[in-house]
Amino acid sequence: MASDIRSAERDLRDIDTLDKKGVTGSGRLEDYEALQLRLDKIIKRHNEDTARFRALEQRVTTLLEKYATQVDTFSELFVEWSETLAEIEERVSKLEKEKTDRVNMGLTY
Repeated sequence: MASDIRSAERDLRDIDTLDKKGVTGSGRLEDYEALQLRLDKIIKRHNEDTARFRALEQRVTTLLEKYATQVDTFSELFVEWSETLAEIEERVSKLEKEKTDRVNMGLTY
């Protein structure tokens, strides 16, 4: 029963707020009917804007997914390239050391 009392109290506050705004007064229905056409136009434009927003959001999402895929691909290629360069540097260092050893032994000039 307490919840019913709270609900009724809330409803009375809402009615009081509407009374203060002048919405509940009699004889003003034609004011609201004239505004209904504007409201319908606004709702229609809002729905159109929402549809355009969703289409744009989908395009941006697709673009970001493609970008993420490309970044992942380039990252993998960079790691492979880095590993290949490290192997090459290691081989060159080994060959230079072997050449230095051979020159020191007098086997090569």
